[in-house]
Amino acid sequence: MASSLRKKLLHTQERSCMTGNICSFEGEWLFFEEDADEGKLVDTMDLSEMQVFNDGKWTHAIWLSEGKIKIESKELFLTDSHMIRIRRRLPFAFEQLLRSLDDDSFIRFTGELNQLGYSIYDCIYCYNHLLFTNKKLKTACTSFYQFDNEDSICGVQHHCLPTDQILDRFEFTTSHGKRSILMLKK
Repeated sequence: MASSLRKKLLHTQERSCMTGNICSFEGEWLFFEEDADEGKLVDTMDLSEMQVFNDGKWTHAIWLSEGKIKIESKELFLTDSHMIRIRRRLPFAFEQLLRSLDDDSFIRFTGELNQLGYSIYDCIYCYNHLLFTNKKLKTACTSFYQFDNEDSICGVQHHCLPTDQILDRFEFTTSHGKRSILMLKK
């Protein structure tokens, strides 16, 4: 997923980042996402794409340790008043599916999901059967993905059919009754 087009599409997806505050509680640094009651341990989070709202703009920051960050050339200690933004990570099995798609298929899949009101970052569950098969697909298989945009749920079934050219069939069904099918050849 390294092409600049993919990166741009990934970075412009709705809900691609978590926004909130970091604070220290009983010696542990916690991240509290906006509108969430529970904190996440900062030590368990990937902070490689962290930004801090500082001087009226979002600025890339590097987490140094214990609430200390580096912005541009200066070091700063975070307080509860600092808003931070952290890029969400995709579930491994879903990321592998996206990596397996060529650019055109990736754009079409993402576009279909977006048209239904979901972001790729809304993925809450995935079972990618292709992770358990060898590269030469000899039998049909199905993988399952669930998305939650906090308004409704979307289930995606990925049917991989071995033909002369492997065919990917994605069936999208939302909890509001919307359905669509996307057929892709590899």
